[in-house]
Amino acid sequence: MSYTEPGIYNALDSVYMDGMTLANTGADNQAALQATIQAAVNAGGGIVLIPATDMSYGYQGFYKIAAAGGSGTAAITIPPGDMTEPLVICGTGNGTALLMETNGATLFDVTANPWVTFQDLTITYDHDASDYTGTAFNFNSTAGSGTNAGYRLFRVNTMDCQYPVVFNGNPCIASMLECAIQYSGKYPTNLAVTAISISGTQVTIDQCTMLFPGAAADTAATIGISIGNSVAGTTTGDVTIKNTYIGTFQTGISIGSSVGNVQTLMVSNLNITTPGYGVSVQGTVSDASFVNCVFQGPTNPLVESEGSGILIGAVGSPNDQIDTLRFRSCTATGFSGNGMEIVSGQNIQVTGGIYAGNGSAGGAGIAITGPATEIQLDGVSCIGPSKASTPQQYGIAITAGHDIQITGANCSGTGSSGEAGSYPGIGIYIEGSESATPSDVRIVGAICVGDVLTNPSEQLYGISVSGGATDVCIQWCTLTGSMSGGYGLNIAGAKSVFASNCDLTENTYGMAVTDNCEYIYVDSCNFNGSTTGALYASSPGTLQIINSSGYNDQGAVFTGVPASGSQFDSNFFDYYGPIAFYVTSGPLSPVTQIKIDGTITHLVSGGFTLSAPAPNGSSYAGETAAISYGTGVSPPPPYFLAVGK
Repeated sequence: MSYTEPGIYNALDSVYMDGMTLANTGADNQAALQATIQAAVNAGGGIVLIPATDMSYGYQGFYKIAAAGGSGTAAITIPPGDMTEPLVICGTGNGTALLMETNGATLFDVTANPWVTFQDLTITYDHDASDYTGTAFNFNSTAGSGTNAGYRLFRVNTMDCQYPVVFNGNPCIASMLECAIQYSGKYPTNLAVTAISISGTQVTIDQCTMLFPGAAADTAATIGISIGNSVAGTTTGDVTIKNTYIGTFQTGISIGSSVGNVQTLMVSNLNITTPGYGVSVQGTVSDASFVNCVFQGPTNPLVESEGSGILIGAVGSPNDQIDTLRFRSCTATGFSGNGMEIVSGQNIQVTGGIYAGNGSAGGAGIAITGPATEIQLDGVSCIGPSKASTPQQYGIAITAGHDIQITGANCSGTGSSGEAGSYPGIGIYIEGSESATPSDVRIVGAICVGDVLTNPSEQLYGISVSGGATDVCIQWCTLTGSMSGGYGLNIAGAKSVFASNCDLTENTYGMAVTDNCEYIYVDSCNFNGSTTGALYASSPGTLQIINSSGYNDQGAVFTGVPASGSQFDSNFFDYYGPIAFYVTSGPLSPVTQIKIDGTITHLVSGGFTLSAPAPNGSSYAGETAAISYGTGVSPPPPYFLAVGK
């Protein structure tokens, strides 16, 4: 009896090498399926049907397939031919299952014909016989063929295969829809895995699931999707991944290679759970977007993650290798490192999203740790805790890089003093070192307050700029509610820092300036409500504070008198704003001359106002005065009073 009808080539038909059977050996079924596909190609295309196996025994059977050439060869090759219609190789649901029996072999190899679809099939490697290695579907273009286009996997399930799907060379207009790639508990943990490899153009993955059973620190490298090309000068591009779940691979998606290029990548509605990196972007990559993606660290409290949720760039890589990355409304939480770590690259935009509950001690929602440039963080939430997780220490941490813009970020509630350890938090942390100097950082409208959600305040500083960091502008930020001994704004050993219109209330001190800073300028900030004082200054260096309530409006009175003839400004009184001073001769110390900015006033008494020393470090900056008085070597002082303005 023939099962074949016009346009349909049934792999069970006896005319095709006696047809596939459940009981046959893998070699017999391989020959039958290859003959069936050859018949369809010879006829110009059509449907190769593999009906479901007999389920009468109460379990799913398998059609065994073996590669005649052994390891390193292909069991089924799609032969060349002049097809006038697509070739569809399909089963009838979960009951159509192929069991690959040759370790290290490829099940389906497609190199010559365009428009091939695989549908409603289950593929598994024979783990009971220790067969794991090999490739299930290899779409591999041949040099100069120009025909490797139009491939689709639709409702295909793959089990326990080292490399389930490989788009290699230059496959284009390829897609995977509603597919699943899974690994059983019998899969060896010391074997590297890449579920999907892409090195071609116009590849789409939609509504797919990839699951690996709990990759851990002692496992070999496991990757959900690898996007890149190992051939120098080649480009992988126009790749779309959406509505897909990737679970517990060490790296969810790896993007880029050491020699090839990746460009034009669109990822949306992606959910990745991983003990390692959710996304790793390295090599030469340009124009990649991530929208509404969730990157989750280990949900098992006994498993600690190994890295950051999102890793961009590598130590020593030039910034122009990674260009134009966009993350919009994404979430990264639960990682032992950082939610997002940016090492190298340029033109990186992060808009909205939640980067919270990462790292604990030393961890940050978003960290810039290398010389990356042109980074925009807009409206991100980098609060300390996320659900029941341990709060991260930093909302945003910047230890290198330049041309960085942060607008509307919420970096509140960082730090902890609980059972997990004590690590006081910092909302936005900027610190330079001998090897790296963060520079050109602009922070506008950030919120870095202590209490958030149900966590008590463990915030030490709202914003901290230290260690030689330079050219930092802080505007319209709310930096309140720091813990005992904390500051809203901490500046230590930094250079060229401008702060304006910031709320520094409800801290131990509103601001601290220490360690011989240079060019620190504060304008129109609110210092009111600090429990100890507005300013803590210890060897502050060059500092100016103007128009700031709670500091400039307190009418602080200073009575010390500068030495006769010496030039002084408000810093003489450990005050860093404008002052008014009043002087007249005393009974034993007649005032003989008063100079303002080196100019003789021809007055010997009166009231005078000096603007605050400007923060450019010049000895002539701001306004200075000099009073000559008395006679002799150590004359007694005249009557003198200074008031802070």
